[in-house]
Amino acid sequence: MRRLFYYFLILSVITTILGGCFRPIIRKYYFPQVGLYVTITFEDEYGYVILSRDSYVTSITDSTDYIQMRPYESTCISLLLKPECTDTIYVNDSREETYIHQKDFTFIDVDTDSAFYRRRVVNHGQDADWARPEFFDITILDYMDLVVYKDFSEENEDNDYTIAKSCRE
Repeated sequence: MRRLFYYFLILSVITTILGGCFRPIIRKYYFPQVGLYVTITFEDEYGYVILSRDSYVTSITDSTDYIQMRPYESTCISLLLKPECTDTIYVNDSREETYIHQKDFTFIDVDTDSAFYRRRVVNHGQDADWARPEFFDITILDYMDLVVYKDFSEENEDNDYTIAKSCRE
């Protein structure tokens, strides 16, 4: 009887540990400048960027706005929003391998043309495309593990990209 109890206890511990390893990872970010929650989650081979005005939206359904893509090392997707009109999201996808499901927001595919970006020389003389000052830029990089944003508000005098911190509820 005692041996059966220990086997059950060991099996329970192993099941709990393995179950925790395979749960989907969910990271949520809030950008008060544009009133937008961005949730990143992974399912199967895909990564999902869920966009919402409500903090409770964390899963993919027919009534949510999301972008589906495969997370690669070279993942680079930018979401540009005008602070005065945040229902339109301009999407710049460098790999052009995304699927966009839109419900409440309007998504418009854009390229790195001068209407949305400007060339800027950054550290060590490298050129880079930076969002124009009239846009709030949220960029998702590196296997969808890094989220940065560019805020041209008066508080951000140096106009550098800032690493977003995931929010806790």
